Amino acid sequence: DFSRPIDCCVPITPESPDIASDSKKSKQAQAFCLPCASVQPVKLGNWTGSVSKGSSVNVDLITICVHGNGTHAECIGHITRDHQSVHQLGWKPGFLICHLISVEPVRFESSGDDYNQNSKPKDWVISEKSIKDAMGKIKFGPLETCPYSIQAVAIRTVNPKNGPKIVPDSSDERKSKNWSGTNPPYLTRQASQFLGNISRLRTLLVDLPSVDKEDDGGMLIAHKAIFQPVEGKETGNRRLITESCCFPSKKETEDGCYFLDLQLSPILNTDAVPARPVLYSAELI
Repeated sequence: DFSRPIDCCVPITPESPDIASDSKKSKQAQAFCLPCASVQPVKLGNWTGSVSKGSSVNVDLITICVHGNGTHAECIGHITRDHQSVHQLGWKPGFLICHLISVEPVRFESSGDDYNQNSKPKDWVISEKSIKDAMGKIKFGPLETCPYSIQAVAIRTVNPKNGPKIVPDSSDERKSKNWSGTNPPYLTRQASQFLGNISRLRTLLVDLPSVDKEDDGGMLIAHKAIFQPVEGKETGNRRLITESCCFPSKKETEDGCYFLDLQLSPILNTDAVPARPVLYSAELI
């Protein structure tokens, strides 16, 4: 239904430098203790790009750190020595078949999966079983038997019905969430490998700041499982990982099959760009 787009992004919300530089004052999304997005008038000599300061026009200088300021899509260049960028890897706009699933994080100790030595028993993780169970509930069938080519998987994390609050409950809360230092949920090795083995996968979308553990010792297990870099070479696939999304609640948007329009900022020479995932309900016949 193209008349009802479902916007799934956390917008980048730059603030004045004095507010953006103070994580306690800032009300924008934050992650990994990275600098917040800021905006200020351009200054050239005695000229200031602000109508309130005598200019005929407003001209702003915006500073962003894509990986920490909102929804973004990143390519394999995020983890390779050689510089590679999203658009130069050949990403093309268009609609993708996307499965939106809701997953409850589980304790690492009870997941049955592994990650690395930095994992703690009480960490919250997205397990392979959780993903498979959620995929199996979509009426078009589980991944192993679905006759359609799945090109994107969107993982919406939800709090356990009778458990503690692990992730934000509302979209507004997500759009101003400071994830820094909170050890958010992450994908296990098996969950990442399962998703990475979907042959037609173009992008994985998550509503977490990263698919990996916040402090993973630099191993990037989930990123590598999805990007599948070739050992000894600076190459891999052309997939994107889209992080820090903001999916509507399950009451508003049910799990199922959707068309995904992943809109990317046309910024070159960078491994990640601001992204705006838009879903449209779909009925496969």
